[in-house]
Amino acid sequence: MSAEKYFSLEGFATPAGTAKYAADAISSGRSAKHFRVFDGLYLSSIGMGTYLGDITRQDDMAVENAVYESIKSGAVNVIDTAINYRAMKSEKSIGRALRRLTDEGIISRDRVFISTKNGYITNDGDFPSVDVTEYIHRMYIAPQLISADDISSGYHVMHPDYIARCIDKSLLNMRLDTIDLVYIHNAYESWCHDIGREEFMQKLAKVFEVYEKYRSSNKIRYYGMATWTCFRVEQYAGEYLSLEEVVKLAENVGGKVMALGSFNFHTTLHTAKLSY
Repeated sequence: MSAEKYFSLEGFATPAGTAKYAADAISSGRSAKHFRVFDGLYLSSIGMGTYLGDITRQDDMAVENAVYESIKSGAVNVIDTAINYRAMKSEKSIGRALRRLTDEGIISRDRVFISTKNGYITNDGDFPSVDVTEYIHRMYIAPQLISADDISSGYHVMHPDYIARCIDKSLLNMRLDTIDLVYIHNAYESWCHDIGREEFMQKLAKVFEVYEKYRSSNKIRYYGMATWTCFRVEQYAGEYLSLEEVVKLAENVGGKVMALGSFNFHTTLHTAKLSY
């Protein structure tokens, strides 16, 4: 097999790297106010999402070029995706864009912040003849990594083995050694009609344990929850989840955490265990 198949980009977003990205952008005319500092990282006030598009080669190139040009412009060093976006093909487009940017010497890995999400079931768009149901059965149910009962009515899985495989696949898709931020994707909204809050919190604790394992091995730097409504609705609503209780849960699993407000329209929670 070719060496290309095993290429991965080393490193992760750092204070020094992102500060250099911001400094270069400011020297080229960008406003200093365009960048915000979080835990020492200089992050652009806008990020790029990669949700929409068809599973076509044309859209693969469109996403790749959009990521490439956005980062190259000095305006965006925050890229957001999810493993299920365009059936993994958005992650793969990001990987190709980052490879081009680094090969051309435009950026280094430590200047950009990459986030992804997992939890929803997905197939691999590079194999369009295998639909999502068949893919999940072949890859997860037949090998007994999960059972059909582990899939919610919202097509979501929180089984630790599934979450771990998703992280591994996201690293491979994006050709990265480390992902800056991993979210559990719309988890409570996908499970609240099937199970109670207590059972959900038990599942969430196991997800956080997986994230902590990957964080401790430097495969991810931060982790959190990407949500639509659960932290914003009234307490009496069926989709309500207490952010304070989630913070306590994360602290029980991994120690002290820090909360960040809205990021790319998601309410997020991040671990603060970092070393540079």
